[in-house]
Amino acid sequence: MGQRKVKLKMYDPNWEGLFDEEAIQLRSLFGDQVLRVYHVGSTAIPGILAAPVIDVIVEVRDISKIDYYNQAMRKHGYTSLGENGIPGRRFFVKGPLEEPSHYIYVYEKGDTEIGKMMDFRDYLKTHPSDARAFSIHKSKLAETYPDDFSAYEVHKVDFFYDMMKKIDIWKTNIMKDLF
Repeated sequence: MGQRKVKLKMYDPNWEGLFDEEAIQLRSLFGDQVLRVYHVGSTAIPGILAAPVIDVIVEVRDISKIDYYNQAMRKHGYTSLGENGIPGRRFFVKGPLEEPSHYIYVYEKGDTEIGKMMDFRDYLKTHPSDARAFSIHKSKLAETYPDDFSAYEVHKVDFFYDMMKKIDIWKTNIMKDLF
């Protein structure tokens, strides 16, 4: 993502409205390919620090058809970055790459990455102490890498993968409680 600076803000309830507006726009652009649109990432978790970029998952019927929408997306201010390191995904950035407003992750129905991102969001929403720990972790990373958003992101992902172990236990316990 270049030499983007790290800027964090405390949760802003207006981010939900920005997501809602974007979801309408994306449904219009992708048409009947869209199955669901989800708000994920730190801007979807009240009470924590976040880079003020709205993370959006668009779940589609057929990922192989999404490249056909690149020109329409470009006309509406999005830059297509293709798979951007994750096979089977399409990634779009809205706004300038140095200061984007939205990240759009497009996955085909059933892709396991959708569940991982949703589980992470839902877990942190229901586990405030872990959400605070994530917020503190991000704050320390922002202090360490203030001028290198790429390094910040790489080290932030480490927390995500460590947290996935707790999330797997949490999901298992939820399933046990249901049955």
